[in-house]
Amino acid sequence: MGEVELAEMYDRVVWTLVGLGAVVAILLCFISAPYGRHTRDGWGPTVSARFAWIIKETPTVFAFTFGFWGGTQMQYAVPKLLAGMYLLHYVYRSWIYPFRLRTQKRTPWLVVFLGVAFVTANGWVNAVWIGHLGDYADLALTHPRVLVGGAVFLLGYLLNQHSDATLRNLRARRSGDYAIPHGGGFRWVSSPGYLGEI
Repeated sequence: MGEVELAEMYDRVVWTLVGLGAVVAILLCFISAPYGRHTRDGWGPTVSARFAWIIKETPTVFAFTFGFWGGTQMQYAVPKLLAGMYLLHYVYRSWIYPFRLRTQKRTPWLVVFLGVAFVTANGWVNAVWIGHLGDYADLALTHPRVLVGGAVFLLGYLLNQHSDATLRNLRARRSGDYAIPHGGGFRWVSSPGYLGEI
C-alpha cells in the first residue's frame, strides 16, 4: 500500500473512531457499561475479568507493531521513542496489570469484542502516524517538545502505576466491597489512573 492510500485509509479510520466515540459518549449518558461494578445480567455470555482484560488489550500491541513497522519515519530517534513509550504502556496494560487484578468479576464477551475493535484501530492509527505519516526528520531528542512530552508521559505513567497500586491495596484490605481511595492522585481527582492514561 502506497503512502497516499495509507493516508486515505488513516483518515477513514480516524473519522470512524471520532464518529463512534460521539455515539458511545451519548449512549453512556443513558446506559452504564456492563463491567466492573456495573456488571449485571442480560449482556450475554461472560468471561473472567482477568482473561477479558488480556484479550481486550493485547491486540493494540500487535496492531501498533504492524502499523509502525516499515514506516519511513522508523529511521529517526523520536518515532522510536514514541513507539517505545506506547508499547511500554500497553505491554503493562495487556500482560502485567491483568495479573495484578484482585477481582472475581465477570465481563460480557460483548464488552471484550468492542474493546478489541477499539484498541486495534487505536493502535494502528497511532502507529501509522508515528511510523509513516508524521514528519520527525528535524526533531531531535533534545527538542523542548520532546522533553516536555516525555516528562508528561513519565508523570502520567507514574500516576497511573501509583493509582493502580493504591486501588490494589485498597481491595486487598476489603472483602469485595467498594471503598473510597485516599491520598496520591486521589487527593485531587476521582480517577487519577484515567488522568494518567490521558
